[in-house]
Amino acid sequence: MSDVPASTHRTRHEFTGERRLSTSVVQAVATTLGTDPMSLNERLYDVLDPDALDRLFGGDSGTAGPRTLEFELAGCSVTIHGDGRIVVRRSP
Repeated sequence: MSDVPASTHRTRHEFTGERRLSTSVVQAVATTLGTDPMSLNERLYDVLDPDALDRLFGGDSGTAGPRTLEFELAGCSVTIHGDGRIVVRRSP
């Protein structure tokens, strides 16, 4: 039915909600790994500044054109799209 590998998790961050994008990213990685966010072997702030991430994608997401950011976190490849899509793949 779906061509998405089992090691891939897709979710969407709602910019109009109260949750920060950085929190959504950590939750998506934890979900992909089947663990609690507090149990990750690497913290988001070890890879990038969570406040900078929130500012980069915050505000009116339609005014700055398309944005995509890719990075590695806790053994996963994370891709964030300006429209709120978050795609997490387990690294081989």
